[in-house]
Amino acid sequence: MRALRLLLALTTLATLWSLAQQPFVAPYVERTAAEIRVAVEAELAREVDAEWLAPRLTEAIAARDSDRVELLTGIAAQHGLPLTEAQEAEVAAFVTQHRAEMPAICLRCAVEPESCPGLGEILACNLPFELTPFGDLNALRRGAQDWAAGDEVDQLDVGLAAAGLTATGAGLVTAGSSLSVKAASGVVRVAKRTGRLTPGLRAVVTDGAKALRPGADAAGLVRLRRTMGDLGAIRANATTTGLFRMLPLIDGPADAARFARVSEAMGGRTSEAVVVLGKSRLFRATVRLTDRAATALLLLIGLGAQIGLFLMQMMLRALLRGRGRSGKVGRFAKQGGA
Repeated sequence: MRALRLLLALTTLATLWSLAQQPFVAPYVERTAAEIRVAVEAELAREVDAEWLAPRLTEAIAARDSDRVELLTGIAAQHGLPLTEAQEAEVAAFVTQHRAEMPAICLRCAVEPESCPGLGEILACNLPFELTPFGDLNALRRGAQDWAAGDEVDQLDVGLAAAGLTATGAGLVTAGSSLSVKAASGVVRVAKRTGRLTPGLRAVVTDGAKALRPGADAAGLVRLRRTMGDLGAIRANATTTGLFRMLPLIDGPADAARFARVSEAMGGRTSEAVVVLGKSRLFRATVRLTDRAATALLLLIGLGAQIGLFLMQMMLRALLRGRGRSGKVGRFAKQGGA
């Protein structure tokens, strides 16, 4: 009992000292790219199996979603999951039919991204034009026409086009270091026209467009360029397709920065990580408890266990004393009766 009391006292002192360091004020720290890769790959290995793959592949084929079919078959190959004969036949039939339909689909999709049936068609038919300076100039032309006609100017289109053209000029001077910003601006512009842009990103782009006005605060444009830089990093690490898949999940500059860190760690497997784990689980994998927080947590758990053990021992001793007293009373009662 004395040993337990001494241990309890020492653990209490250690816990109080640890809590005095305020370990839970900032309990999490960002993992390095290598740590993120290890954590995410472990999550993927636990999640992806044949049961996970089968219903999603069937759903993608039924929805005629060529991009998702390609992504899921790639995930199957990455994890060594062979498709069944029925699945292989379904995928082959879908791919053959889709290739036959693509020329007719592309004719309209290249001009009107809103008419593209899916992400695969947007990427193949519309985005190549939008990523050129001509795409930015075309967006500015639409804005000028609306302004001349007295219609409302699309601030999103204008802001993204301006950011794209500015980055193109900077890229010519800096040997291409700003061209990823220009490419990201084109991707976001297409995402906006196809309804894939979140309210948070729309606000960033709109504020950036307003900052172009004479005498306006340039902070909005700086924030827009920083966000476009993070999106450009995602595109460089995870491909244009990967960025497009992630845009509906990126609700502002903070999300863009965190996805950029994930893409730095996962590279071409970023899309797989997003589809399999989702945004919340993926972001949780990018942080870990600080050493101080982990130590404090372990001490609190240990202190709780020791207090529980101490109380149990106290109750057990009280119970044994009670039984001893009742035994003595019983013996005295028998002797008195005799």
